Amino acid sequence: MEVAVAERQGDRNTLSPPFVPAHNPKTPDITSALAIKQGNLFLLTETDGNVSAGEHVYGLYFHDCRFLSQASLCVDDIRPVLLYAAAEETNRIRSVLSNPDLPREGGPMVYKQSLAITREITISDCLYLRIEVRNGTANPIATKITLGFGSEFDDIFTIRGNPPEQRGTLQPPGFAAGTLTLRYDGADKHIRTTTIRFDPLPDSCDDATATYHLELAPQTAAMLQGTIHVTDQQPPAEPRRRAEQHPVHAHAPWHERTEHGKEKIGTTTVKAGDRQLARLLDRSFDDLRMLTTLQRGDLFFAAGIPWFVALFGRDSCITALQMLPYEPRIAATTLHVLATYQGTEERPERDEEPGKILHELRIGEQANLHEVPFTPYYGTIDATPLWLLLLGEYLRWTADFALLEHLQPNVDAALQWIARYGDSDGDGFIEYRRKAGKGLRNQGWKDSGNSIVRRDGTLAEPPIALVEVQGYVYRAKQLLAAAYRHRGDEQRAATLEQEAGDLQRRFDPAFWMPDRQMYALALEQEEKRQVGVVASNPGQALWCGIAPPEHAAPVRSALMTPEMWSGWGVRTLSAAEHAYNPIDYQVGSIWPHDNALIGIGLKRYNFAEDAASIFTGLCEAAVHFPESRLPEVFAGYDRHAFQAPVEYPLACSPQAWAAGALPGLLWTLLGLEPDAFTHTLRVVRPHLPAWLSWVEVHGLRLADALLDLRWERSDDYTTVDLLQKTGDPRIVIE
Repeated sequence: MEVAVAERQGDRNTLSPPFVPAHNPKTPDITSALAIKQGNLFLLTETDGNVSAGEHVYGLYFHDCRFLSQASLCVDDIRPVLLYAAAEETNRIRSVLSNPDLPREGGPMVYKQSLAITREITISDCLYLRIEVRNGTANPIATKITLGFGSEFDDIFTIRGNPPEQRGTLQPPGFAAGTLTLRYDGADKHIRTTTIRFDPLPDSCDDATATYHLELAPQTAAMLQGTIHVTDQQPPAEPRRRAEQHPVHAHAPWHERTEHGKEKIGTTTVKAGDRQLARLLDRSFDDLRMLTTLQRGDLFFAAGIPWFVALFGRDSCITALQMLPYEPRIAATTLHVLATYQGTEERPERDEEPGKILHELRIGEQANLHEVPFTPYYGTIDATPLWLLLLGEYLRWTADFALLEHLQPNVDAALQWIARYGDSDGDGFIEYRRKAGKGLRNQGWKDSGNSIVRRDGTLAEPPIALVEVQGYVYRAKQLLAAAYRHRGDEQRAATLEQEAGDLQRRFDPAFWMPDRQMYALALEQEEKRQVGVVASNPGQALWCGIAPPEHAAPVRSALMTPEMWSGWGVRTLSAAEHAYNPIDYQVGSIWPHDNALIGIGLKRYNFAEDAASIFTGLCEAAVHFPESRLPEVFAGYDRHAFQAPVEYPLACSPQAWAAGALPGLLWTLLGLEPDAFTHTLRVVRPHLPAWLSWVEVHGLRLADALLDLRWERSDDYTTVDLLQKTGDPRIVIE
């Protein structure tokens, strides 16, 4: 996701300054940052758990605002030496630090590693800080510990490089009754405060720095603790739906407890015959649990830390799709939440239109003051068809006609939006053109300003019809037609089938490039000229099944050439293209969620070995990243160029649809094809990678039935056995 807008003015190749710069020069590389989150409160720290003073992105965030920009620890005014630090749980950071040599005037030096400092930071409904300072020597040590705090209460868009047009009043720090208070009276009439309570009380607290003078006997320790609360006090006449004043834990219906008391996602469990894969899947599910957010009564997966801790339409739909076999309640909740914000009128300043599903919702100061359009913002061409597609897939797993009936007005509005606004010129394809002055230039999943490029490297011009989005519409209408037919609504089913068939017949002649044996990235301008680069987007068209079989094989070949396939994954843009840049956001980098959808598409057209190669590449890439966590995006360098994948410096990690990539592609390799309408689960050509001997899935839900299944690979074949079932589902193995 990108919020950069580049508008051509005058000379066709001259770009005006973007609304939010693609890169803020004051924002450091965050690839080694530690991130924890609980509910709608999250913390991003430096490698050692510190948040130093200065210009950076680290800090404690709530409601799109940074409530702490400094939370530092020093020993005798010197930063301690890092020995160990990790986010050991999704809401807890632990670090082990020690002192460097500490010269003393008139006394013996305190030699390095005399002090062992253990710091534990935990997020619950607030932030808890626990510091143990231990003297590990045979001599007494006197030392000074300082804990520095600070905040400018910057909006997330300010940190990303969009200066505010208005600012409120930053109050001076106040210390009274053992509590340090930081306060900002916002220009939006919100009063934002951070309070730090100390135990024991510091010896002094000046200018937001708490100082402790410790006298440590040999082999003894001192314990310092702090509790940090944040508050967003809103004015009584808040025009939008009121948000929580304090952080709240997201108690999702799909959060379950293990027998050991640990919270997990859903009742479905996955076991694998490869320990590394089992750890990667655990990481994926833990990250999604971590990203679960409750805000203003809405339950959703925050799209990614730190930039996108907010509700996003596209990301929410794709993540729910990835998780459908494991927990269908995620999809039901996502459908409800996004329907709540469905567009109701034409408001060009927000790119809103009746029936359209939102792109992004923000609740920080710049949003409240309408300095950014995300209140919500609707500049997305694909969230609406993806919402319909998610509903169709959800019904395949659940046959939940009650939900379909409840959402029928939203479905009608979304389909009408596709017909009237999505396809504004009536040519049968949906395309986008930005209307909001502060909106996004590009409105597909590749939404950076330079992502939709021609062969000569210049930018495509709107209106732009993306290849994969036509696939989304096609798949959504097919799925909904099947659901309506099973519900007995033949007229709706026939209409949708006819529309899907018409779209498929128009699609191939318009997008196919005979000279490159590949689909074009997009069609541009009123003439619908092909944007003729080789890019990853057609792989997602395969996912939706819109391509005829005779063109699936050439698309597969194009995706798996050395110019596209790096060994770790499929690049967003071919290395042979003029605009290719392996370290740019979306013109040569590798996105795990994109690869997962491409893999699903390849498997749909019987290229199972290629799908398994993508799964393998992502698994092998993941172990090289911190916490074995697939990030939002990484660089597109060839695998043989370096020993590990090259990181993208500002990637979100964790990121929701990256976390869902491996689970989503796995269930496709297992061959799961549900038909809850007839209580049938088809297992179609399952294919485990050669290195994976077996997989078990327990508690797989199809409508009201539960299934336990085991897959085993023997030689070149994958077999499946039913271990247990409740209910009366029919299992068909093909």
